[in-house]
Amino acid sequence: MTISYSLAPNPKWYIADLTGLPLGGGYLATFRSLDPQQIKLVYEDPDGNFPWPYVTIPNVGSLGILLDMNGSQGPFYFEFDSANPQETYYLEVYDSNGVLQWTIDDFTPSGGSGGSVITTAINLTNLITNNVMWRNIGITPISTSTFLKLAPGAHSDLTQTPANAGPDICFIKNNTSASDTIAFPKFNLGDNTFSPDETPVDYLEYVCTGTPTGETFKYVQFPITHGVQNLTNNAVAISIWGRVRSGNASILLQFFQFFGDGGGSLNQITPIQTLTFQNTWQKFTITTTVPDVSGTTIGSCGNDGLFLQVQFALDAACTIDFTKPSLYLGNLTPQTDYLIYDIIDAVINSPRTGYIYSGYDLTALPGYLRMDDGTIGSAASGATSNAGLGANINTFPLYNLLWNSVSQPSSNVYASVTGGLGASAVADFSANKSMQLPLALSRAMACAGQGSGFSNYLLGGNLGLENATLLIANMPSHAHPGSTIPTTVMGTGGNIAAVGSNNGALNAVPANIAAQGTATPFLIIQPTMYTNYFIKL
Repeated sequence: MTISYSLAPNPKWYIADLTGLPLGGGYLATFRSLDPQQIKLVYEDPDGNFPWPYVTIPNVGSLGILLDMNGSQGPFYFEFDSANPQETYYLEVYDSNGVLQWTIDDFTPSGGSGGSVITTAINLTNLITNNVMWRNIGITPISTSTFLKLAPGAHSDLTQTPANAGPDICFIKNNTSASDTIAFPKFNLGDNTFSPDETPVDYLEYVCTGTPTGETFKYVQFPITHGVQNLTNNAVAISIWGRVRSGNASILLQFFQFFGDGGGSLNQITPIQTLTFQNTWQKFTITTTVPDVSGTTIGSCGNDGLFLQVQFALDAACTIDFTKPSLYLGNLTPQTDYLIYDIIDAVINSPRTGYIYSGYDLTALPGYLRMDDGTIGSAASGATSNAGLGANINTFPLYNLLWNSVSQPSSNVYASVTGGLGASAVADFSANKSMQLPLALSRAMACAGQGSGFSNYLLGGNLGLENATLLIANMPSHAHPGSTIPTTVMGTGGNIAAVGSNNGALNAVPANIAAQGTATPFLIIQPTMYTNYFIKL
């Protein structure tokens, strides 16, 4: 093993700011590339006896080497260990106010130049939507349930099936042997524990009491993206804040690659790292690579995706707190990660599968289908909606939603599936069975359920016919409160009498359309304006 100290790239450094002017009074921060939170010293002499003095960078809190008023400083001798050549430097440069100017990762003195990744912190994007778990459920005992939605998350083209939780941030476990609770306590006002990072409004608290047995998994799952192909083999950096207040102090971070329903490859769980929390808040940062998906197969439903799981200790009591799990492309994490809640709301509250909008468009917006009373299904289903666009793998989320959510008595044609309903939405979609969209043409939208004094109407159902014979045969006994019907159309006993065609309406109406009570009206409401309806896939 040989440790040497090298000048690179020049004996004396001159650094400009982002506008090209001298970075007077700026700072050079030097860290280990394998752990960008840990300082790796730079020296004034070639023997490594005198490290440069490090001072606190204003508005940042970490330490750096102060540059002179000309943006210059040096000489800098960088340490190099031949036995650990991967132990290189991660450099950050700040102006006099602590504003980050640029970073270089994998800087090696022997090479005299920057390494493989150069980036700017302001361009780092956290790929875990809603990592502060905004709009969470509050306090919920979960002892009798193996699945619980905690907060909204990424949802585009993801859908919940028996094989995968799909969209949203969820708690999942294999049995109910544990007495456990999830809550979201708030930080005290003025708490800046995470400084210089932003301290969120609240955090996830997991409490497990008793002695659970037979647990094989128990985790919180965060959706990252639809499509396991998107990030395969990419270097990523993961960070999370956590602490333990009692019991087992460990959690396990792991990737979950879901290859989709309908014959996809076996789902892959890849451990990333076990973390041991302390009794005070601590930030952990890990660099890793998203597992390769070469040689795998995507299922016929196309709902594959990548997820991050935070697994708690199994068969063990504990009180664990964590927040802000984050994932970034590359091997850098920013010191501060913050989004205003309006921005988070814009993502988690964007239209989801099954959402409907109306308008005078003749064709649907991308990701929607016009509700044309047609059918949807797989590409081989022969589905007819939107001139055949309903026959596509991307209709599965809507197919799955309708199959599982709307009421499905055999008399309701809206939920009919070619050949009859099978065991599940996945089975029917994979068998290329088409499903009819809820009927919408010439119909007005109404809210399902049973309002006060009204009948109960099922989700996705339809009512109303223009065929007088069918209308009469299906009309239940009912009353019509209101103003008096003119005697010219009122028969004896409260019945509506047949009216001659020269009077313009209700010609030969059968006498069994009865008003319950004398002289009560029979009201007919005629819609006067029509638009198109479109439904989100």
